[in-house]
Amino acid sequence: LSSVAIPSSVTSIGDNSFVHCSSLTTIEVSENNPEYCSIVGALFTKDKKNLLAYPAGRNNEEYTIPVGVKRIGAGAFCGCSFLKFLEIPSGVTTFEDKAFSNCSSLKMLVIPTSVKRFGNRVFGDNPQLILRVFQHSRSERYARRNRIKYETIE
Repeated sequence: LSSVAIPSSVTSIGDNSFVHCSSLTTIEVSENNPEYCSIVGALFTKDKKNLLAYPAGRNNEEYTIPVGVKRIGAGAFCGCSFLKFLEIPSGVTTFEDKAFSNCSSLKMLVIPTSVKRFGNRVFGDNPQLILRVFQHSRSERYARRNRIKYETIE
C-alpha cells in the first residue's frame, strides 16, 4: 500500500489506522470530505487542529508540523524511520499514545512548553532519542518520570 485516497463519504477514521503501513507515502483526501483534509500527503482533521497520520513510507528526512495544529494523534508518526528532524510548533498541546514510536532515525526532538498532555508510550521504542525540554516544564517531568533521555533548555 503506497497511497490512500479518502473519499468524501468517509466521516470516521480510527486511531492508528495507518500504523504498520511502512510503504505508505501519501494520504489524499477528497476536497469535499466534511471531516478530513490532506496537507502535503499527511492526514488532518478538516479544521487542521489534529494531525492524524504522517505516511511512514515517505522518505523525507525533515517535516515541520503546520502552525495551528493542537494535537498529534495516536500513532501519527509511528514507524516513520526516515524522519531525522521534526519541528513541532508552539501551540501543540497534546501527544496521543505512541505518537512518535518506532521513529528509528529521530535522534532529537524539541518539545515546546505548550505541550501539556502526554499519552502512553509517546516516544516508545526510540532508545536513541533525546528530548530537548524547557526547564521545569511538564515535558521535563514526563521525560524524567518515564526515564527518557533529555536535555533542558533554559
